[in-house]
Amino acid sequence: MEELYRGTHRLIRAGCRATVKGTTIASEIVARFGGLMRLRLATWRPMRLFLAWCAYWLTLVLAVLGPAVPILWRATRPDAHGTVSVSFGSGGIQMTIVQDAITVWSRSVSFAALSLWLALPPLVLWVFWLRAQRNARTVSSERAAQAVGP
Repeated sequence: MEELYRGTHRLIRAGCRATVKGTTIASEIVARFGGLMRLRLATWRPMRLFLAWCAYWLTLVLAVLGPAVPILWRATRPDAHGTVSVSFGSGGIQMTIVQDAITVWSRSVSFAALSLWLALPPLVLWVFWLRAQRNARTVSSERAAQAVGP
């Protein structure tokens, strides 16, 4: 690994326009690190893709609502004087936490933004997955054709 780091560091120091045996530095770096950093979408089955979507949605919910959990707990304890409201309207969804007549946390999101946050990243991952599946099938059929020969 140390040799890999030194070689890549030398390539980067040489400058972005330099070439090594006819290949650009960027392609050399991709060739060296490609095996280490690749997600290998071509090997994913539909269930793994679905689990990746679920992990994204869970992370999104935790990132958005995670900071509200301690505030929500403080506002809804038996000895506290607080309210929690979630409203759906023409403008979108709004959640508000009020404690002792003071708004301590409030978030709102439009339906358009919410639908983009929920659907766009999984759809992009799905498109990349479909492309990887198609490329894997093409490569395997080419290998099979080469193995059979003329």
